[in-house]
Amino acid sequence: MIPTITAARLSGAVDREQHPLLVLGPAAGATALDLWVEVAAELGDAVDVVAWDLPGHGYNAPLATVDGDEGYDLSELAAGVTRVVDDLLTQRGDLGAACFYAGVGIGGEVGTHLAVESPERVLASLTLDDVAPGDRAQALRRDLLGEDDPTPYGMPVHRTPDARFVGLPDYPFAPRYVDVAPADEPDLTPVRMHYLDEGPPDGSVVLLLHGQPTWSYLYRHVVPVLVEAGLRVIAPDNIGFGRSDKPASPYDYTLARHVGWIRSLVTTLDLREITLVAQDWGGPIGFSALAEEPDRFARVVAANTILHTADPDLAGRIEWAVHGDGDSRVVIEESLLDYLLYTQRAPELRASDFVGATATTPLSKAVLAAYDAPFPTPEHTAGLRQMTALLPLTRNDPGARIGRRTMRALEAFDRPFVTAYSDGDPATRGWETVFAERVPGARGQEHVTIAGAGHFLQEDAGAELGRVIVKVVTTT
Repeated sequence: MIPTITAARLSGAVDREQHPLLVLGPAAGATALDLWVEVAAELGDAVDVVAWDLPGHGYNAPLATVDGDEGYDLSELAAGVTRVVDDLLTQRGDLGAACFYAGVGIGGEVGTHLAVESPERVLASLTLDDVAPGDRAQALRRDLLGEDDPTPYGMPVHRTPDARFVGLPDYPFAPRYVDVAPADEPDLTPVRMHYLDEGPPDGSVVLLLHGQPTWSYLYRHVVPVLVEAGLRVIAPDNIGFGRSDKPASPYDYTLARHVGWIRSLVTTLDLREITLVAQDWGGPIGFSALAEEPDRFARVVAANTILHTADPDLAGRIEWAVHGDGDSRVVIEESLLDYLLYTQRAPELRASDFVGATATTPLSKAVLAAYDAPFPTPEHTAGLRQMTALLPLTRNDPGARIGRRTMRALEAFDRPFVTAYSDGDPATRGWETVFAERVPGARGQEHVTIAGAGHFLQEDAGAELGRVIVKVVTTT
């Protein structure tokens, strides 16, 4: 039976609909007022704070006990709290929006449950059991609300609260961070890049690069296969994505900077004998980093990726056409142009919409929510939106010039280069042939077509892609 839950508003926020809604959950034996009134006072008027009571606490009727059991059922409590949240959102005039949540004890468990089962209601949840009562307001600001995001960097940066990444399915990896900066912009202050570092420290290095709109979560089924084979896996989140810093202005993102940031990761960690695995924008970014640091790279696995230059000789070679025609015209695939325009015009961008639409197997609500986790507000999506705008559509685009320089470097790359493209990705179809013909290291290799997978083949066939990578590393 779903219990009736009552809640008390603890903040004095004026025009509270303009402030974040924070719902606080209790531990058994304590009332909302006992636990949270001082925390709410410390948070002040900038947060709309509401705390709920367990059955038998505050104004709530107790549940019938059975053999001394208090009778709390997690799913039933969560359903009761869901009603409270929906009522609060309705009162605020933003039903369909979401709240932040934190709690202790059973109240914390309810929040974790809601963050997974109802991500449309709960932006993020934080458990405060290990935080001293006097430190809880500070923890909420830092780890949940993101109010301490301002950094000492030279550009305004947003940082996604850690609570957004708690309990993501099949993603048990410890976060690591490194400050990165493009080498050719000495006046640009570093930003913080998140990366995974899994497997033995002395194992052969595999660098997994993602594109738009994903993050290292995309590789969660690939990483265990590589680690089991004794490989060291480095999987960064591009700046603007995942747990990495997110410059606030779209104009802070350029292809050259993305390349510089990844190159900085490689040199700062002093990675060598790298096997580069590049998918989507991971190709233009990773291949261009390789062009700058060729001696650090031992081999490449190209998976559903591109290197657009808009050169006329690409005519008829790639399914999603982007190529020059004569001296001053271009041919662009209509689907590509529609996609680009949508990302610039849509009032809201959700990474899960793109991943879910191209997956060949249905994705769970929790998995889709994990792709959206890095982007709790529109302010966090500048990089997500801008990356598509960086796609070179003409020969004069700065990205096309980078692409031509990178292609020349690949045309001199004689170490193993293997393509592993899926059979269900028109957006990159044809590039596997271009690379196989133009990269010397691709000749004579056992190129792979992964059946039944879409654009994000790591999602549809992650373990299979992992086995392909292991074979490339161990046999070439």
